[in-house]
Amino acid sequence: MALSRVQLLLVIAFLIVVLVELRTVLGFFGIELSAMAATAIGVVVIGALVLWSLASSGDHSDE
Repeated sequence: MALSRVQLLLVIAFLIVVLVELRTVLGFFGIELSAMAATAIGVVVIGALVLWSLASSGDHSDE
């Protein structure tokens, strides 16, 4: 299942909000997550999502 560009942008925007709020929620439990660590996690997750979307857009085996 490939994501369109609009869907991909919406998912990325949602993930950015989730990552920012993840730092806040973890702070309530006394777990410190630095901004650099959150950024690194975000880059890896968004990069994997983009690569998955690009790889699945070339696969038309189910059509």
